[in-house]
Amino acid sequence: MSRGAGPTAAVAKGLFGWIGVFVLRWPWLAIGLWVAVAAVLSVTFPPLTEMAAKRPVPILPSDAPVLVTTRQISEAFHQSGSENENVLLVVLSDEDGLNRSDLTTYRTLADNLRPDSRDIIMLQDFVRTRPCARP
Repeated sequence: MSRGAGPTAAVAKGLFGWIGVFVLRWPWLAIGLWVAVAAVLSVTFPPLTEMAAKRPVPILPSDAPVLVTTRQISEAFHQSGSENENVLLVVLSDEDGLNRSDLTTYRTLADNLRPDSRDIIMLQDFVRTRPCARP
């Protein structure tokens, strides 16, 4: 190429080649087009936060097992739904009964959760719950 001569259409191949030639020949026009597109889109479409507020989309369907269980817990204990939004229920089950390894796993989990008083409001450990000793 001679000095001062820019890329030509003969060098450009395909759509991206033509875009490259356009941007190299008229960079300020390309920047102006991008600014114009951004302005038109911002005026045409509402912000994402506004759309999310107007049309909230549930994360889970209403018939998801965790939501059904949460509703049942709320009804059984006569609580509002907001009190049970974040319920973790751990159930270890085995048709043949729990063995020592299962109980060790359960105790380790409960012992790891017990000290977390910031995130855990209540921990009911049914394995360690024992009836009161009789006199």
